[in-house]
Amino acid sequence: MGEEFDVFLSHNSVDKPWVIALKAALAERGVKVWLDRDEIRPGDLFIDALEQGIHVSRCLAVVVSPESLRSAWVKEEYQRALVLAGSSTRELRIIPCLLRNATLPGFLASRHCVDFRDPSRFEASVDELCHGITGRKPDAARRVGPVVSQAAQPEVTSKEIAFLDRSIAAVKGERSRLAVVRACAPVLGLAAGLLWPPGSGIPLALPYVGAAMVTGFLGVGVTARKWSAQGEELKRLVAHRDALELCSQSFGPVCPDVVEAFNRFLRRRIGIDSPQPEARA
Repeated sequence: MGEEFDVFLSHNSVDKPWVIALKAALAERGVKVWLDRDEIRPGDLFIDALEQGIHVSRCLAVVVSPESLRSAWVKEEYQRALVLAGSSTRELRIIPCLLRNATLPGFLASRHCVDFRDPSRFEASVDELCHGITGRKPDAARRVGPVVSQAAQPEVTSKEIAFLDRSIAAVKGERSRLAVVRACAPVLGLAAGLLWPPGSGIPLALPYVGAAMVTGFLGVGVTARKWSAQGEELKRLVAHRDALELCSQSFGPVCPDVVEAFNRFLRRRIGIDSPQPEARA
C-alpha cells in the first residue's frame, strides 16, 4: 500500500492558496495530509497518482466551492472515494469542507460538513475538521508552530482590487496601441512601394509585397522588447488581482503573505523600493 496519510484534500486549483494554508494548519495539529502539489512527482500520470493518493488516505476532505463542484478532476476523486467508502474491504471517511456557498450534491449534502465560510472561525473550523479526520479533538497548546491570529491579519479591501483593475486596463490600452503600430507597419511598406519606378522590368507586385514584409518585420522588431515587457507586467497584475480577490472572498492564514507581496509590488512600482538581490546559498 505504501506510505499512509490521514487525509486527501480534494479541491479545485482556484482554491489552491487557501488549501495550502489548510494543510499547514492541519500539520500543526499532527495530521498527515496528501496534497497533489507535494506528492505528485514529475513524470507521474495524474490520474494514477490521484488514485493512489486516495487509496493510501484514511479520509477524503472535499473543499466545496462553485468551482470545485464544476471540476472534472474533483468529480473523479469523490466518485472514486464513494466507491471505496462503500467497499467492505476498507473504510474511507468523506468530509465536505464548505469554503464558499454552493449547492452540494446529494452524497455530500447528507454528510455533516465543516463550515469554513467565516474566516474569523478558521482555527475553530480546522479543529472541527481535525476531529472528523482523527476522531480526537486537537489540543491547541500542543500545536507545532505559531497559530496566526485572524484578527491581526491585514484585510483586503476593494481599493486594492480597483487599483489593479485600473492598472490592468492601462497596460491593455498600451498593448492595444502597440498592436496598432504593428498592424500599420506593413501598410507603410505598401505605401512605400508606390515610390518604385515603373518600367523597371520587375513585376509590379514585388515592390509592394517586399516593402510590406520589410516594414512589417521592422515594426515587430522595434516593438518586441516593449511588447514582451507589457505581457509580463500584465501577467503580474492579473496574478496579484486574482490572489487578492480570492483572499477577499475567503480570508485565511495565507492572505497576509499575499497582501505583503502586493505591497512590495506597489512600492517598487512607484519607486519607493528597488528589488533586493536574491540571497545566494
